[in-house]
Amino acid sequence: MNRKYFFIILFSLFAVFLSELYAQPQVSGVINAYSKVDSVFPTQDTIMVANPALFNEGDTVMVYQAKGAKAYVEQDVLTSIGKVQPYSNIFSSGKYEIIIISRIISAQNQVILRAALVNSYDPEGLVQLIRVPSYNNVRVAGTLTCDPWDGEKGGVLVLFANDTVYLEADIDVAGKGFEGADPVLSQGICSAADSLYFE
Repeated sequence: MNRKYFFIILFSLFAVFLSELYAQPQVSGVINAYSKVDSVFPTQDTIMVANPALFNEGDTVMVYQAKGAKAYVEQDVLTSIGKVQPYSNIFSSGKYEIIIISRIISAQNQVILRAALVNSYDPEGLVQLIRVPSYNNVRVAGTLTCDPWDGEKGGVLVLFANDTVYLEADIDVAGKGFEGADPVLSQGICSAADSLYFE
């Protein structure tokens, strides 16, 4: 091949690569929208949310439940430890699924889904609806993050990319997730006070 044509082809491929790279949507900051779920209809295909205006028909959304397991203290001769109650929705914490919105009835705060939810959700377990943006290729041009957990919603960053996510900045959600329980100063007896622990 003629050297001149080789460089022209190489330059053309490089130009196409650059144009493809910089033609990608750029994202930064918060790209999701969040609304508390107030109830889930028995049909499992309709939910009531606090703010339906955040969503549109055809949106991809995530239904996410933040809590559900209940703990108790088991006491025996040697220990007093916390355990999760059997059959207490142990797998409800962190339960989620992704689905598409079919219709929105804003006057009634209803979001109708394209199909019934597979999982059961308990709004008492802090369920939220999250809008999930979709891309073919996408560039993270500035720090990508999420809304902080506010006691009802937030704390989740989610997106779809069919091909490539170009990382030109950080994805950082440090300290923004679902909060644990408040610390409590224990008044219990430390194990060091029990002679059985001195071997």
